[in-house]
Amino acid sequence: MRHPLATAGYVVTRDRSHLERARLMDLSAEGVPEIDDLVEYLQISLPEAVANLSRGEEMVASSFTEANPGTAEEMREWHRNCPEFLFDLVIWNIDPKYRTLLDMLRDESEGVCLSFGGGIGTEALRLAEQGNNVWYCDVPDSPVWHFAQWRAERRGLPIRFTAEIPDDETFDCVVAINVFSSMNESELPAIVERLVAAMRPGGRLYCSLDFVPRADHPYLQDHDRLWLALVERLPLEEIDELRVPSSDPRQYVAVYVKQATAAG
Repeated sequence: MRHPLATAGYVVTRDRSHLERARLMDLSAEGVPEIDDLVEYLQISLPEAVANLSRGEEMVASSFTEANPGTAEEMREWHRNCPEFLFDLVIWNIDPKYRTLLDMLRDESEGVCLSFGGGIGTEALRLAEQGNNVWYCDVPDSPVWHFAQWRAERRGLPIRFTAEIPDDETFDCVVAINVFSSMNESELPAIVERLVAAMRPGGRLYCSLDFVPRADHPYLQDHDRLWLALVERLPLEEIDELRVPSSDPRQYVAVYVKQATAAG
């Protein structure tokens, strides 16, 4: 039976080039787990999936503009009711530039890891496949949350899903790619402080520094000065960065290590 999201009327292809759809079809023919998963999860045809994938970014931008969320709670509610993110995130997760960023996690193994703002679960799956004990945290009951759960269960990976940062766990690794820039300014400091507090000394934080609002990503917010102030007062030291040559601000990830403090 087709997934309820498949009947929501997202398939509109007139304004997309045949070349883009052909590219996605060719890519799918080679075998792409994210696209294969989406087709099976939604119980739609590959052409239907490709039609929606080719417009994912546009549909998310339109949804955000229509909802116009202002507060942190309104932002979470928008995420909870934005199935278009499934298509936008799948396209981003199969992009070679994203795969380059994802490869920064290649040495994380046999640890306890948190994928914060975990989206469709690609980072959590990668970490679990590398032998880590993995937690996934995102807006509960959202379309991306349910898709990520399905993907983990399909692979038999024991990823733990949580709506909040766990209070009783200490992490060797926290991954927050494409998360902080879409958070409300009023909640960002407390969230980052909680994440850092949950890391063990020497633990690593992988995060996008993508604080560049754009018309095609209207949900991105300019937290650049706020982030610099946070890093200055928190026990974090930047140890690495990866900037993929592109105009897309999502393609810059910094790695921080938590320094030991007198309080431990």
